[in-house]
Amino acid sequence: MSEQSRFEQDGDSVKVSNVMFLYTQFQKPAHSAKYNKTSWQVSFAMSREAAVIWHKAFPNQKVTAYDIQAFKDKFHVDADGDKLCVVQLSQDAKLKDGRDVEYSWTMRPKVYSPSPNGVEDITMTKLVGNGSMGIMAAKSITSMQGTNAKPEAILVEELIEYKKQSATPFGDAAPAQPATPFGQPSQAQPQQVSQEPPAHVTQPIPATDQPAGFDQFTDDIPF
Repeated sequence: MSEQSRFEQDGDSVKVSNVMFLYTQFQKPAHSAKYNKTSWQVSFAMSREAAVIWHKAFPNQKVTAYDIQAFKDKFHVDADGDKLCVVQLSQDAKLKDGRDVEYSWTMRPKVYSPSPNGVEDITMTKLVGNGSMGIMAAKSITSMQGTNAKPEAILVEELIEYKKQSATPFGDAAPAQPATPFGQPSQAQPQQVSQEPPAHVTQPIPATDQPAGFDQFTDDIPF
């Protein structure tokens, strides 16, 4: 990270620019056997100066400082500078009543990339690999546990795409198709049409779908 990270806060909206993403799981939530819950997770590194400001804003959330060599050894990425500080954020994938958080809701973290028309939602099409650079957007939420940051979205300005290994030496195997009364179906599958609006178009959350507390989240894409 040749440039310093920059911390900005406007009300409950927080952005940290020039951060390095180390672990991003926004496509499918991670499961915690210890707490028996699922959550979307992201960890990122920022410069020491920005981390000091972050820690003042969110003293309850852990910030881990690394010397550069220790950072390289642990995360297997290239980096420079004096020290880098790592923060991990998570957002529950289910509401307290057990319902899944829907994709269209603003509390559902997403991944964006710059595009000619603003930003493009790449949450379900790209996997963000270690060392990718960009902007972290979070929400400051105050509760009985204090003030904590929850991940809202990331804007990946320099993507190092993570590629899954193929299931076989010859690539991924086509899924087996169930038999029908008329023989085996064609391997061609109908193309799924996304129901999501373009990322730069703001869509309001229907009031009937807004559980208590959702009014803490803005409807605007943070980038």
